[in-house]
Amino acid sequence: MNRRREQRIRIVSIGLSIIIILGIVYYFGVYKVTEKMWKQYDIEELEDELLLYKVKRNKLNTMKEEIEVHKEKNIGVMKPYNNLQKEMIELNKIFEHVSDYQFYFDDPTSDGKVVRRGITITFHASSYQSAKKIIKELYQFPYKSKLHKISINDTSSDSGIRKTKDVDVSLEITVYESITENSNVAGLQKYESQDENKDDSEDET
Repeated sequence: MNRRREQRIRIVSIGLSIIIILGIVYYFGVYKVTEKMWKQYDIEELEDELLLYKVKRNKLNTMKEEIEVHKEKNIGVMKPYNNLQKEMIELNKIFEHVSDYQFYFDDPTSDGKVVRRGITITFHASSYQSAKKIIKELYQFPYKSKLHKISINDTSSDSGIRKTKDVDVSLEITVYESITENSNVAGLQKYESQDENKDDSEDET
């Protein structure tokens, strides 16, 4: 009886030893290696996201700097009120190759001998370069105007930093027209100042 009991104890001890050894092998040989791989993967993913953010930021900063250089080159001409039809022709020329854009028109308002016509523009561009080209053309609008509240947002869902990034752009442009003796100003609202000059993003062309 004692021998059988001792044999059983030995078998149980050996079994427990094997289980412990297998557990140690799994912990150090599989679990720790897998954990290290996942940590490395997370670090690389974070590094990619950080690099992508830096690329986006640098592109936007570069675009703003280039726009600053070009915005003063052309000075638009103030035409007599109502010049909306010709203004629309010029806007349509700028956006003729853009597939997705919208114009939202405010009612024109008078400020002494000057009429202000506010236009909110939203559009989708296939790249930062395309958006920059359109904004430059708006800065060179042939009629007296002011560009302000420019917002550029990256809409791409992928994380690949080498791919071209789609962007959504929104901005406002105020076009100025003059009131002459022949101008029909019936129905024009009087302009109420909204402290436009305090907006650093405004630019006059």
